[in-house]
Amino acid sequence: MAPYLTKGGSPPIGAQKANLDPLTHNIITEFGNEEIGHLRAIDTVMGSIPRPLLNLTSENIGKIFDAAFGHKLEPPFDPYKDSLSYILSCYIIPYVGMNGMLV
Repeated sequence: MAPYLTKGGSPPIGAQKANLDPLTHNIITEFGNEEIGHLRAIDTVMGSIPRPLLNLTSENIGKIFDAAFGHKLEPPFDPYKDSLSYILSCYIIPYVGMNGMLV
């Protein structure tokens, strides 16, 4: 949507198209537009850095959910499976990204 904001950073590993219903797809699109606005503002005011490498594989995000629940989930958590799973994974990414769990 705004590739110049990556500043030449690496593309994420393992990202997939999620199985979203139309309403959730529209909501996620709005989330994306909002984040683009945040990144543009940061870049304009302070400058920005290249996007860090993110591991967005189902397995890696599943490990984060396992840690949150304190045990291995069965079946494993799949953020791309459906709308609810995707929304849940979108919520955690800003928080775990700050501490490096997505690399």
